[in-house]
Parts: sequence; structure tokens; C-alpha cells
Amino acid sequence: MIKGNILKKYKKAKITKIQIILLRSCMICFAIILFGVLISMINYRIIQNSYKGEKIYQQNINTLTARNIAVVPGTAVLEDTPNAKCKERLDTAELLYKKKLVTAILVSGTKKETNVMCRYLLSHKIPEKCILRDAAGVSSYETITRAAEKLSGKTIYFCTQELYAARSQFFMNRAKLNGKVVCVDTMFYSHPWKTFLREYFADSKAILNVLIYHGNPKQSTKTVGFAKLPSEMTTNTKYHIQAQSQSVPDDYRVTDSNPKDYYDVEKAVEYARTYALKRNPDYPAFENNCTNFVSQCLAAGGISMTGKETISNTKRLKVSKKSTDWYSVSKQDSKKIKHYGTSSAFINTDDFLKYFQEELGYTLSTFDNTYEGKLKCYQTMASGDVVVLYDSDGSIAHIGLISGMGDMNAYYCANTNDRLDYGVFNINSTMYPRFGILHMSKQ
Repeated sequence: MIKGNILKKYKKAKITKIQIILLRSCMICFAIILFGVLISMINYRIIQNSYKGEKIYQQNINTLTARNIAVVPGTAVLEDTPNAKCKERLDTAELLYKKKLVTAILVSGTKKETNVMCRYLLSHKIPEKCILRDAAGVSSYETITRAAEKLSGKTIYFCTQELYAARSQFFMNRAKLNGKVVCVDTMFYSHPWKTFLREYFADSKAILNVLIYHGNPKQSTKTVGFAKLPSEMTTNTKYHIQAQSQSVPDDYRVTDSNPKDYYDVEKAVEYARTYALKRNPDYPAFENNCTNFVSQCLAAGGISMTGKETISNTKRLKVSKKSTDWYSVSKQDSKKIKHYGTSSAFINTDDFLKYFQEELGYTLSTFDNTYEGKLKCYQTMASGDVVVLYDSDGSIAHIGLISGMGDMNAYYCANTNDRLDYGVFNINSTMYPRFGILHMSKQ
């Protein structure tokens, strides 16, 4: 009995000791997290305070004075095209160059990123001799400090999104680079909070880089210099072709399978080919822009917009969630900044397909991305239809507009991963095991 009581007291004391250890561990972890958050907040304020004065936006470029070079930091690319953020930066640099506000453009990033960026600029008729390439500028810090070292005494415009403006200016100040940030924002992002949090913690890394490297590059341009443009880009004319001048495939044809309906396939396809590789400023542009693009094509083809079209005077974008609304409108304010009103069905893929099937009665057919599936699909599809690509888990990954039919193939145009007359049956079957066709020409 006495032995049992002693054993119980021992177990109870042991449990209490474990609880104390756990409690102390939790308190230590909480203190570390709190300290980390506090340091991040201080670092964030330091970075934000480095940007003083009025911000420069792409829309106000005409008010700027000339500088030497526009610098474009790299970001992710989609196969062989710049992603939405990268394209915004390149388009702004192109605008600066064509308005004679700079005499050259420096693209910086990884080898793959700079390859794609150079190709994009060449296709927009920027001369080869006016393009500089730094394939070792693998971060914003490296891009700016390497540019400061290589371009000593030059003045620059740094083209990036407003979210990254303060950090970029902080780096330029520390590297003693005479630069101004041009905020390139023309589009709306899919996950703004996720992007903000990434930048919030990146500010702490920025402070750390400056403390360790004192505003000097990690990899000096004296060791690894600026790279030349790949020779195939300067000799192969395919890199100099724009959407409007690109030749169509030999077997390409556009046929309106139902010319008596109110959907003009030729006008929809003409719009698709015009804006496959660029954005129409009359509509809002999004990081993931494929559904928005297809809706624009259908509207250009004569499909009527529906719903009460409203635009906010304070917010740049107002989205209607009503399932019966399908529209997109815009207006310009006194500062020449565009405000947009659109509906979820116009820009969101799931809502788009639901609207066209349930509200308007169009039919969606799906097929396996196999030889047999492609054969069945080819027999039912037509120019002006909408192609829908599915991930391996069955979710919708991408959509585009069928821009023409060929001999046992079809071609489509799309945004996000920009495509101009790309072969539907060349689509990777591992990445997209199924695809669908929304039949737009009602019989």
C-alpha cells in the first residue's frame, strides 16, 4: 500500500516536471517567434522609409526626363514566354525606350529568364545593340549591385511592380546607383496577400544582404561579366516576329460553322490573334488572364454582355459575383488612371463555364488527350470554340479560343501562357490528360 502511494506520487511528480518543461519550451518558442515578427516589422519600416517622394507610374511616363538605361529584373517565365509580371516590366522598358527616355535596356535574371526576355524585346523591334543582358543577376540585390558596378556613372529607370519599389530603391541607395523606380503595375494579381507576405519577409533578407555585403555584389561583374545575346536570337527572324505579322500555318483556315447565328467567328478570331501576345487596355489584365481573354474574344464576336455594369470611383477594380452577370467595362479618372467593372463569370474559369452552360445553354464536350480522343474531338470542334485543358486531378488548368482548323489539327490563342495559333493536339498529354470543347456555334 505504501509502495503504491509512493509510486503514484512519483508518477505525478514526473508528469508535473514534463508539463513544466513543455510550458517553458512553448514560452521560448513564442518569444523567438515574437522576436522574429518584431525584427521583421522594423526591417519592413526601414525598407519602406527608403522610398521618399512621389511614386512614378507607367501611366505618367510622359512627364519623365531622359536617363541612360532601363533595368528590368527577371522573374519566372512560362516555357518560352515571360509571365505576367515579367511582361509588365518589359512593356514599360519598351515604352521608355520608344519614347526616347532611355537609350538601352538591361535585362537581368537567370540564363533562361534573360533568354526569354531578350527574345521578347527583339520581337517588339528593340534593336539588338540596345539590349544588355546580365545572366548572373539572379536576385534583385544582385541585379542592382551588379548594375551599379558595371554601369558606374549611368542613370537608370528600374522597372518593377509597386510592391517591390521600396526594396529596389533601398538597394539602389546602398549601391550608390543613380536610379528611380517606375511602377509598372497594369494588372491585378490572383493572390495579393500571398505576394505581400513574401515581400514582407523579403525585406529582412534585404537588410541582411546589405549588412553582409555592404552594397557590393556577391558575384562581381569583374569575375562574371554581362552576357551576350544568344547568336540564334540575332540571326533567326522568328524572334523578331510580332502577333500581327506572324504567318499562319499552311493548313490554317477559319470557317464559321453557323453563319446565321449572332456569333461572328471571324471577328472573335481576329481579336484573339491581335491580343494573344499583348493586353487590351480597355479591359483589366490579370496575372492569370486566360478566361478574361476568352471572354473578350467572345464579346468581340458579338456575344452580348449582361448585368448591371458598375465601376467604383475609389477602387480600381470592382467585381460582380452574380452568376447571371457577364460583362467588363472601364473608365478613366481625372489622373488618367483606369477603373474597371467586371463580373466573376467574365474572368473566373469555373464561373465562366457555368454561365455559358447553365445561363446560355452551350454544350461542353470532354475528351481524353489520346490519339482516339483527339480524333473524336477533331470531328466535333470548330473555329471560335473554346478549348478547356484539365489537370491530372480533373481541375481546369487553362482555356483558350480555337483560332483555326487545319488538316487533322486545330490551333488556339490564349493568354497567361501566351499562345498564338498553337496546335491543340500538340498539348502535353502528361500535363493535361483531358481537354474539353465548349461549342460556341449553336446549330
